[in-house]
Amino acid sequence: MVAGGVVYATSGDGKLYAFDAAGASGCSGSPKVCAPLWTTDAFFPTGPVVADGVVYVGSGDGTLYAFDAAGVSGCSGSPKVCQPLWTGRAGPIIASPAVVGGVVYVASFDGSLYAFDAAGVSGCSGSPTVCQPLWTGPTRGSNAHDMRSSPAVVDGVVYVADRDEGDLYAFDAAGVSGCSGSPKVCQPLWTAHTGFVESSPAVAGGVVYVGSFYDGTLYAFDAAGMSGCSGSPTVCQPLWTTNLGFGLSSSPAVAGGIVYDASNSGNIFSAFDAAGVSGCSGSPTVCAPLWTAHIDGGLDYSSPAVASGVVFVGSEGGTLYAFDAAGVLGCSGSPTECAPLWSARTDATRSSPAVAGGFVYVGSSDGTLHAYSLPTPTDSTPPAANPTQLPAVNGSGWNNTDVTVSWNWADESGGSGIDSSRCTTSSLSSGEGDAVTVNASCSDLAGNVGNGSYTVKVDKTAPTLAPTVSPNPVAFNGSAMASPNATDTLSGVASQSCAPVITSVAGVHSVLCTATDNAGNTALASASYTVASPLNAGTTTCTGIYSGGGKDVTVPTGATCILLPGTTVSHDTIVQSGGKLIANGVGFGHDVSLTGAGGSTVCGSSISHDLTAQGSVNGSGTTTICNDDVGHDLNIRNNGGPVLVTGNTVGHDLNVQNNTPGGATVNSNGSGHDATCQGNSPQTGNGNSAVHNNSCPL
Repeated sequence: MVAGGVVYATSGDGKLYAFDAAGASGCSGSPKVCAPLWTTDAFFPTGPVVADGVVYVGSGDGTLYAFDAAGVSGCSGSPKVCQPLWTGRAGPIIASPAVVGGVVYVASFDGSLYAFDAAGVSGCSGSPTVCQPLWTGPTRGSNAHDMRSSPAVVDGVVYVADRDEGDLYAFDAAGVSGCSGSPKVCQPLWTAHTGFVESSPAVAGGVVYVGSFYDGTLYAFDAAGMSGCSGSPTVCQPLWTTNLGFGLSSSPAVAGGIVYDASNSGNIFSAFDAAGVSGCSGSPTVCAPLWTAHIDGGLDYSSPAVASGVVFVGSEGGTLYAFDAAGVLGCSGSPTECAPLWSARTDATRSSPAVAGGFVYVGSSDGTLHAYSLPTPTDSTPPAANPTQLPAVNGSGWNNTDVTVSWNWADESGGSGIDSSRCTTSSLSSGEGDAVTVNASCSDLAGNVGNGSYTVKVDKTAPTLAPTVSPNPVAFNGSAMASPNATDTLSGVASQSCAPVITSVAGVHSVLCTATDNAGNTALASASYTVASPLNAGTTTCTGIYSGGGKDVTVPTGATCILLPGTTVSHDTIVQSGGKLIANGVGFGHDVSLTGAGGSTVCGSSISHDLTAQGSVNGSGTTTICNDDVGHDLNIRNNGGPVLVTGNTVGHDLNVQNNTPGGATVNSNGSGHDATCQGNSPQTGNGNSAVHNNSCPL
C-alpha cells in the first residue's frame, strides 16, 4: 500500500513495516537497501489500508488494528516501534480491510462481516482503546466461515464473498437496510452463488466481479442486485462468466472497460470486455478474452494493478510484468497475444503490485519489498483533439447561439497520457460570422502541446423587414399584396411571407409579415395600409379615400378627397372652395368642378362633359390637370395659384385664362375646337394644338 509518500507492507515475520516510497530516508548502498521508517510488534497482520492518516490492518489473532500512518502517535524507540491507536475485536482476519465514509469494514474467518468506526470513537472505550463493531453481517449456511475476501464498498453497498459456502454477499454499508437488534446484525440485500472464493470482489460500472477458486470461473453480477436477480431473499444469477482454470485466488482488476485476471494453475494472463459484450456469446453468456499473455507461473493471491494505461502483474514464477492495458502495444495475432512492455525478476510474488509516484512496488516470498522506477516513456507526439459541439448545427449548417466546443483530447496509444491540468476541456464561441473560430490547447505528461481549432457559423441576429402593401391605398374589396422585403446580411433569408391583405373593411389596417434566416432566427413586422370607402349610390361627401361606383361626389371646404384608379362617378363632381380632389384614372360621367381647389390633381381620367378649375388661392398649391380625356370644355380660369395643364385631349374648347400671379404651364394639349391661352402671368409651355383657333404656346 502506498500513501503520502510512504510504502506500507506486511511480512511473514508478523510485522507491519513503513518505508520511504522515494527510497531516500533510511536508504543506502548500491543496490539501494532501505530500513523501515517504523514497524510494529509481531501480530501476523493482513495487507494494510491507509485512510485519513491512519493505517488499518487485520490479524489472524482476531483483532483489527489502527496505527498512526505518520509513525508519530503511539510510536517510540530507535528503531521506531508503533502501538495501535485503537483495536477492534472480530474473528480471525486474513484479508485486508476496506475504509469508506468513516467506516472500516473487515471480513473474518468466523463467517461475518464487521463494521467499525474508523475514527475509533463510536462504540469505543478504555485505555488502550478497544472498539466494538457498529454492526455485523453474518453469512448464511452451515459451512459459512473461513472468509478470505476483502470487502469492496461502492455506492453505499459492501460486497464480500466467503470461501467454503462459495457465496457473494451484498450488505447495506450504512447498516440500516435489513439490520436490527442490539448489537446490530444485518442481513444481506442480495446473494449470489459462485463457489469457494479466496479472491476479493471488484466493482466498476455497476457490475461486481469475483473469481471462484475451485471451478476457476470469473463471475460478473449486477451490482444493484436487479438484472438476473429474483426471489425473497433475493438471489442473483451472473450476467456473464468465463473460465480461467483451477486455483483462481487473484482478485480481478477493472479499468477502462476491461477486467483483468489469471488463475494460479496456468501461465496465461487474460483481459476481458467488462461489459460482457465483445467476445461474448451464448445463453447464459460466456466470454472469451480480448487478449492474453504468457507469464511464468500463475497468480497466487497477487492481483493485477492498472495505472497510466499499463497493467502490472506479479507472477508465482518470480517475475513482475508490465503489459499494454489496451492490448495494442506489443500485441499481435488472432486471437490477440501480448508480449510484455518490460519485466523484472523478483521472487515468487504473493502480494499485489502498487503504483505511485513513478514507482511500482511489489513484495516477494523471500521477504523483500521491491521498488522499480517506471520507464520514462518516449513521447514526441502531442495530444489530438476530436472536437464536438453543442448545440449541433441546423440543417443549413448554422447556429443562432454561442456554441460550446468539447475538445475530447486523446494522446496516442502508448503515449504519456493527457495532463488534465493543462488541457482545455471545453470552449464557448463568441461573436457572429460564417467562420467563427474557437481555439484550445492541451499538454500531455511529456510536455508535448497539441493545438485544436474549430470553426462554427453563428448568426444571432434576426432578419430585417421593411414590409409594404401594394397598391396602397387599395380599393374597397380590391386586390393588394403585402411584401416582407426581408434582408439578412449574414446567414441569408431562408423564408419570408405575409398574411393576406383584407380589403373588405374600409379604414386603416395592418398586415403581419415574418421572415426566418438560415440560422433559424425569426423576425416579425407589420405594414399599414388603407382600404378605401365605397362610393354611395347617391351623393358622396368625400372626405377621405374612396373607390367603386357612385352618382355625385361633393368635396367640402377644407377636405381632401382621393378617388382611386378605376373609380366611376356617373354624374357631377363638385369641389367646394378650399377643398382638394386627387383623382387618377377615374371615370367622371358629367362635369367636374374645382372651385377654389388649389392643389387638386385630376390626371389620367375621363370626363364626359366639362372640367372646370377656377378661383384657387395663391399659396394653396399647384392645380394639375394632366392626360385627361375631356368630352367638352376644359376651363382653367382665374386661379391665383399656379396651374399645370398638360397632355389633355379636349373635345371642344381649351380655355386657360387669367391665372395670375401663379401663372400657367400649358403643354401638349389637343383641342377639338379652339385653344385659348391669355391673361396668364407668367405663361409657359409648348406643343399645344387646336382644330380652329389656337393662342396657346406652340
